Amino acid sequence: MGPRLNCQNSCLLILCSLLLLPVICRSQDSFVPSRATFYGSPDCYGTPRGACGFGEYGRTVYDGYVTGVSRLYRDGSGCGACYQVRCTKPQCTDTGLNVVMTDYGEGDRTDFIFSPRAYARMDVFARQDC
Repeated sequence: MGPRLNCQNSCLLILCSLLLLPVICRSQDSFVPSRATFYGSPDCYGTPRGACGFGEYGRTVYDGYVTGVSRLYRDGSGCGACYQVRCTKPQCTDTGLNVVMTDYGEGDRTDFIFSPRAYARMDVFARQDC
């Protein structure tokens, strides 16, 4: 009787997992309020000395749309994660942008520290030569 009970529990667990998986994995259309800034760079790309260890590749990955993060760094486990960022201020574009996390950085209560190239894509008044 014991093994049969385990089989029933296993089947129930698999059935629940199959039913709940679409709910868990669905795309989230919600955004979390945050703050962002950017750092200086003469060529508008990221830094090759990022905390994630990507080196020169980290400067130009995703066409230079890279970011340093603070809370999202998670001791390096967040390296390489992609984030969709939208701005709600009047000076921002409507499209927002996608960035790849390549570095750790802390600002004044900010979650994202963009490369100048990434920031220019979002802010209509930012450097247009990036």
